[in-house]
Amino acid sequence: MAVDTFCSHDFAADPAVPHISVHSPPDAHHRYALASTREGALPSLNDGRLFVLKLLFDGRDRKLWGSLVVKGEDEHLPLWDVYIPAPEGDVGKEDWWFGITGSCGGLWQKVRSNAS
Repeated sequence: MAVDTFCSHDFAADPAVPHISVHSPPDAHHRYALASTREGALPSLNDGRLFVLKLLFDGRDRKLWGSLVVKGEDEHLPLWDVYIPAPEGDVGKEDWWFGITGSCGGLWQKVRSNAS
């Protein structure tokens, strides 16, 4: 999963920022995104407010729900609900992992903050 606040849609095929996406297999390129927040759905994530990312995963159905809470404000933003496909050759016995990143891999990124 990627939490991306860097504007790279012009050269990396990313959605306009900010966006939060789920990737599978775990690859940074947006072509592997199973779900992504739509443009304009999120507030600025670099304005100094505290955000809580909530995830709920049902291992039986391989379904992942995500939401974002603005701490101190009663704002609860649903992100997506998505089914995670089984890896090729998965026999159901291997452990699998979730990863969360604030960057998206091979691209260099800057942090732009509007916080004062």
